[in-house]
Amino acid sequence: MLGKLIKYEFGAIGRKMGPMYLVIAALSIVMGIMLRMYETGSGSESDGQAMHRIELSLGVLGTAFAVMIIVMAVMLLVMLIQRFSRTVYGTEGYFYMTLPAGTGEHIWNKTISAVIWSALTLLVVMGSFAVVVLIGGIMKYPEMVSVDPLFATKWSMLPMGKVILAALLFICLMIISAAEFALLLYASIAAGNSASGRRGLFSTIWFIVFSIASSIVEFRVIKWTSDFIDNADYFRGNEIGTLVFVNSSLTTTNMMLLVNIAVSAAVCAVFFLITYFLVDRKLNLE
Repeated sequence: MLGKLIKYEFGAIGRKMGPMYLVIAALSIVMGIMLRMYETGSGSESDGQAMHRIELSLGVLGTAFAVMIIVMAVMLLVMLIQRFSRTVYGTEGYFYMTLPAGTGEHIWNKTISAVIWSALTLLVVMGSFAVVVLIGGIMKYPEMVSVDPLFATKWSMLPMGKVILAALLFICLMIISAAEFALLLYASIAAGNSASGRRGLFSTIWFIVFSIASSIVEFRVIKWTSDFIDNADYFRGNEIGTLVFVNSSLTTTNMMLLVNIAVSAAVCAVFFLITYFLVDRKLNLE
């Protein structure tokens, strides 16, 4: 049943987010073409008026591109809030919450969908910038692709196993952080809707309270762990050398990533349990 719920949720959000992705993609292509035209004709002053029009168009397109990215992020946030509110506490709840699925499945459905759409939005933004760079021909300049020899030397000394592990842990942390934020929203909405009136106001208040509380806990735990790692003899290099230092730094980085993942996962579990309890015990569809 969870797969069907995710499919339904994915389609409901996609009907709003899909067109915005297409607009951003179209803007990035047009910007890339205009940038290529500008770079191609920038060395010639035979048609200054045409170059001025291209510059003006690039300014307008760049502003529209930036605005669309902000609007897309805000739209995703609004969609996550609306989908949870409408399908649990709104009129759609009479149909949605009576499906043969447990409360946990409904919460997992919302969380997984939020993570997927957050990842897609990030990929669309990164891909759009890549399209502008590739079509615009920006990477053709040597200064844009040159690498500092000292940096290249240090990079070649990195233990690739730990670098790959750090990259995987970072991706995992981003996924859990997205899930944590989604569950924070859902816990706040569930707590706010437990009030008899002014549910939107109480949801906002609970969001602030939960945000501050979770931030304090995460900061304290991570700070304590960081101090412990800094003071541990294991991470003090007895040898002097760049490779030893880099290897130790990567080990410390990976451990800190693991700690962040563990703390975020624990916070996710707390918000999940809060949402589960409030939806399972306090929801009344009659």
